Amino acid sequence: SAVIPCMTGSSELALRTSQALGARGINVQPIFYPAVEEGKARLRFFVTAGHTEAQLTDAADALVEAGAVRMRGRQ
Repeated sequence: SAVIPCMTGSSELALRTSQALGARGINVQPIFYPAVEEGKARLRFFVTAGHTEAQLTDAADALVEAGAVRMRGRQ
């Protein structure tokens, strides 16, 4: 499996986003202070060949909805 980081910067945003995604059934691990410096918090996704394109798209959409990332071409 591949570990895919999503940098959030804020520990609070990493925790809040992981909780929002967890509520949707998306397993993601928040990594935040003191494990990493404040300002370098992230989410870790563990992606395997068993994940479908629909699951990956749902996770990406959930990140956008949670305010953790912005998609290019979207406002």
